[in-house]
Formats: sequence, structure tokens, C-alpha cells
Amino acid sequence: MLQFQLGTADNTQGQSIFDTGNLRNYLASATIGAEQQFGSRLFFNINTGLCAFAQTTNANFTALGSVGAQAEYRFDPRLSIQLAYEPPTANRICSREAQFLSGFQPTPGQFSFTFSHTWHF
Repeated sequence: MLQFQLGTADNTQGQSIFDTGNLRNYLASATIGAEQQFGSRLFFNINTGLCAFAQTTNANFTALGSVGAQAEYRFDPRLSIQLAYEPPTANRICSREAQFLSGFQPTPGQFSFTFSHTWHF
């Protein structure tokens, strides 16, 4: 599976969503990901922001710092276990100095371990 998600733009200036600056922000904060199935039960997903592929003006930027990953093992269709890492929000955008939408704060990198069971009634 390949996945592409557009990012967001800070539209506090009342500009059109199709304004050149907004379009650039949508792409600069977009993410791309790929998932591969190994055997019948193991899934591996890797994703990154597009800044890993774009030239950036931030001297502290590293492409590896914007990579997230997830491994999932499905015991059966109802029971699975996941291990994942999401990089810091600031690493997903081209400039660490970028303004975030008011009320939201950049998050640190996050690891997760999930045991999931689905019930059908």
C-alpha cells in the first residue's frame, strides 16, 4: 500500500485555499507512507514527511529524524499487537521555525505498544 496525505496551512490571513503560499504549505507538511505485508500475519509500515525529499533551509534538519515506523502482527482477524514510533511534529515540516495553528503545540517523538482485540456482536 502507498499512502499520500496533504498537510495543513495556517490560513489566518483570510487567503484563498488555492493561494500559492497555502499550496506550498499543504505540500511542505504532507506525509507519504508505504506498507508491506510479510507472510499472512506480519505488516510493516514506514512513513515520512516530504521534507525528507525536499531541500530545506534548516541546518539542523535530518531526513532520518522525520521517519516513523509501525510493525503489526495479527494473530487472527480480531487479535493483533503493534509497536510504533512517530517522530516529533517539528521534524515533519520543512522549517522548525514554522508557525503552528493557535491552540496546538508541537509534540515530541512517541513510541507506542498496542494490544488490540475486536469484538463482533
